[in-house]
Amino acid sequence: MSHYFTPALGQINFDSTRIDLTNDGIRVMAVMSNTTADTEEDAVFVGDLGTLDELDATGYSRQTLANKSVVRDDTNDQWDFRADPINFGNVSNDNSRQVVGHVYYKFVTNDADSPIIAFVNGSIYPFDPDGGAYTVTPPGTPPVHLRTRNAS
Repeated sequence: MSHYFTPALGQINFDSTRIDLTNDGIRVMAVMSNTTADTEEDAVFVGDLGTLDELDATGYSRQTLANKSVVRDDTNDQWDFRADPINFGNVSNDNSRQVVGHVYYKFVTNDADSPIIAFVNGSIYPFDPDGGAYTVTPPGTPPVHLRTRNAS
């Protein structure tokens, strides 16, 4: 799968799929330790993942990013994608496996036609929700850095 960022439009292009980072509905889901989202680099849509293993804790649901922006960083020759922290609400600790990351995707109508943007993990993973507020700071603090592809 080839993808590149179109800075003037704030869009990512994946083969024939265009994602407008600031205007499209960008959603996030939590995935547990049996997921293959971290290894299936050729999966284009959420439905293409062999094993999603989405969080099964009581109170959990997928969330939509709010207050998204793409800001030009001339000093570093890149564009920064930012969004508000993701509030999943109060999520029980009755999940069957630990959370190992989050899948960011453009929601279209269902998993079969919703393209994956990224799988994100880091130093806070793996973890178990503690039964209280489950909030994640999305890539944006620091922001996700997007670089344009070189013209041939």
